[in-house]
Amino acid sequence: MKSRPLPYPDLILYNGTLHSFAPDGATPAALASAGGRIVATGASDAIRRLAGPETQMIDLQGRVAVPGLTDTHVHLSEKGTAEMELVDCRDFYTDVHSISDILERLAKCAAVAPHGSWIVAHGSPMQNFRMKDKRYPDKHDLDRICPDHLVSISFGAHITIGNSKALAAAKITRDTPDPAGGHIKHDAQNGEPTGELHERAQLILRKAAPHFNYVQTKDGIVFPFEHCL
Repeated sequence: MKSRPLPYPDLILYNGTLHSFAPDGATPAALASAGGRIVATGASDAIRRLAGPETQMIDLQGRVAVPGLTDTHVHLSEKGTAEMELVDCRDFYTDVHSISDILERLAKCAAVAPHGSWIVAHGSPMQNFRMKDKRYPDKHDLDRICPDHLVSISFGAHITIGNSKALAAAKITRDTPDPAGGHIKHDAQNGEPTGELHERAQLILRKAAPHFNYVQTKDGIVFPFEHCL
């Protein structure tokens, strides 16, 4: 059965100062909301009279309230395009629980990708803490499963890992200095880069990797909106 709208607001805020950002600078003391929309503003007594038996009443006790959206820290174009175009190795949204699971997904992509092409994947932030291995894959892991491809996999916004071919394409060697605001992780035994790049060091590899084109970026913006609305 289709739900019917209530004949009264489901939320009332009163006894406060509401910054409406209206052209006249009005700051009403109360508002009524129904279905997620503001339906009335005005004096507290007048707005409280609109309440029904199930209206949630919130006494602001003189505090300030402002309208707005909840910023969940999203990157629409980047993450939307990533979900459409990249190999998904995120433990948050898939059955990935180990480095072996990641390598299995990369191997499936490598089996159909032309030799010498890029395989770009993405994981979840701080995924190393949640995986069985308690670490990120390194270039040796990636080389073993994708010896004929250039591989780049990011874990959130702060860490990207490349295999040997990808590092070579980006000209990252044991002698490459850390860029300002970034770090290239090196093997403690031989000094060679492990493939793990932190913060702004990721940009060295990303400049060598394929970039999303206009259509991919546009579709990547539309994609998350369609899933959120």
